[in-house]
Amino acid sequence: MSNYRYNGRQRPGGAPPGRSGSGPGRRRTRSRYRLKYPGRLIVIVLLILVIVVVSISCGLKNRPAAQEESSAPIETITGHKEVETGTIKSVASVTLDGVGTQITTYMASMIYSNPTNYKRTSAKPNEETPEQDVDLSQYRYVVAINPAAGGANNGWSVGDAVEKTITLSVAKYLVDYLNNNSTGYYFFLVRTADTTMTDSARLSRINNYESDLVINLACNGSDIELGGVIATYFAQPTEYDEDDEPKPKSHRDQITAELAEKLMEECADGLKMWYRETQIEEENPLLEMEIPAVKVYMGFLTYEHDNILVLDEVNQMAAAEKMGKVILDFCDANAPEKTRGQRAGEALMNSGSESSGSESSESSAAYQNSVVPAYRDYQDSSEETDDEGWDDEDYDEDTEYDEE
Repeated sequence: MSNYRYNGRQRPGGAPPGRSGSGPGRRRTRSRYRLKYPGRLIVIVLLILVIVVVSISCGLKNRPAAQEESSAPIETITGHKEVETGTIKSVASVTLDGVGTQITTYMASMIYSNPTNYKRTSAKPNEETPEQDVDLSQYRYVVAINPAAGGANNGWSVGDAVEKTITLSVAKYLVDYLNNNSTGYYFFLVRTADTTMTDSARLSRINNYESDLVINLACNGSDIELGGVIATYFAQPTEYDEDDEPKPKSHRDQITAELAEKLMEECADGLKMWYRETQIEEENPLLEMEIPAVKVYMGFLTYEHDNILVLDEVNQMAAAEKMGKVILDFCDANAPEKTRGQRAGEALMNSGSESSGSESSESSAAYQNSVVPAYRDYQDSSEETDDEGWDDEDYDEDTEYDEE
């Protein structure tokens, strides 16, 4: 029997109205056909709602497990590839086993960790707070250990070797060794976790601690087959005298170059690699400072030999220990004998005594001796003057001159 009916009776000829009839007949038959089984649609909608409610309730009960697995909620057959702008991972395909549990976990993780995920993948990456709340007055020297890359910036990445992970691991070993084998010095990590930090944020943290020395740790890479440890630093260009002889370097540049050489050699010894040579690196704000600053590249991750050695935890600890000894020797040679608190107290007392105006006769004599007489300026100056007939006997020793 046909499903199309007309007033409860089949139309003569078996042809339902609307197929060959007018438009209104067709609309009436179709509307009646849609509403013939409304109960089925209601049952389907109710089943879907029940499934969704049960899934959400199960996810709420398993909240701790969901938070632990939120970083990788779906198991993949092929490998993940981390996106450069955040922690989102592209999934090629999913396994069929336990799909329901994985979906429930994923839904719960979206509910409880969604704000965190948005911070990690936003256009403005989350950076560590550069402020410090450490009393530095008891220390004589402050050293900043700065591991490169971090967060959305992986740095060089080849296979299991990722620069941001390697540098942070070695940096932690290095700080632990330094703190366990020294007194009177303060060592801190510029980047303490897998967090994105710009150069400006790193400099803010270094400056807020009033650092006396900066050690940057990084890894290298190349399109050609290169290997070995390299250390770089910044130094002023060499100046030459009238005889084309190089002028002596400043004290800062001299000790920085020596420190870079020793760090490079000891790091290579710990990692069981060879080293190349130190280089002057320009236009790097983390090196171009008034204080000594060195950057150690711990091998080339693109070179298989270096890649394997730098991933070895034993080699990382050995490199950290050997570099730590070099840093401690440098601190012993360049750190003041008094703490920062003692030096600040003395500076405050000196400034107070000068402002009171009660200088002793010895201090006054020392000040007078420190003033350069005007005639010496004229003699040392290469400019022409009208005082060609100046005689030392015309100089009155009792005359006071203001120091410019």
